[in-house]
Amino acid sequence: MSVKRKRWGVGGRWKRWELYIRGHHALRNVLLPQSMYPHEGPTYLTLIRIIQGYSNKKRVYEEYGYVLDVKANVRGKMPGPIVQLVGEKYLMLLEAVAAPGRDLKYSERVYIGRDLYRRSSILFVRRRIYYKDLTPAAKAELFIAIEKILTDNESIVVNLINNICRIRMRACHVLDLLRDIRCYRDVIVDEARKRELASLDDFQDRTGIPAEKLIKALVRRLKLEFQRLELESLSI
Repeated sequence: MSVKRKRWGVGGRWKRWELYIRGHHALRNVLLPQSMYPHEGPTYLTLIRIIQGYSNKKRVYEEYGYVLDVKANVRGKMPGPIVQLVGEKYLMLLEAVAAPGRDLKYSERVYIGRDLYRRSSILFVRRRIYYKDLTPAAKAELFIAIEKILTDNESIVVNLINNICRIRMRACHVLDLLRDIRCYRDVIVDEARKRELASLDDFQDRTGIPAEKLIKALVRRLKLEFQRLELESLSI
């Protein structure tokens, strides 16, 4: 099987990453796909979603979300206030309808899954939304919520670093996008290739980099990617 080195479209780029992460033998030594900015490589948002099991060939659902903002139901067409959320697993931006009389707080973790008996705070999820559709308050709260998600779910960060370090040709290049830890990239790659990282504590002990610094670097990078997606009007 031969793979041509050419510029891929969005669908082809996604499929190529998906095959690579799953260990497809034909793609191990091939140049990795490009992001919307070709000189920067793949986006971290795409990597996180693929590693978490996201696929554009099937419908996926978020189980939990973090509240970003609550808007009043001005027109009265909905049974409750409108809530903007970010998903815990795939970091999808969602718009939902809250239960009447339910007082939701910023960055509150609520169940938004398909089990109706467990959805006490949210009546239903209306749709996925764009970053540009978020209110100013939701945009300010988004990256606080993402930092909380990465801190509480350290497996997301650990699996991300382990998968990046498996890349033979461009692991250092991908880690260069995290500006705050760019100078430690060789240490991270060497340690992860010797033995996979087990946790953030293991990462901190073996590399000497505080886990908080790694998480803040990821949040900073994701913030840049969300803002660029807004400029290109791409759905996230």
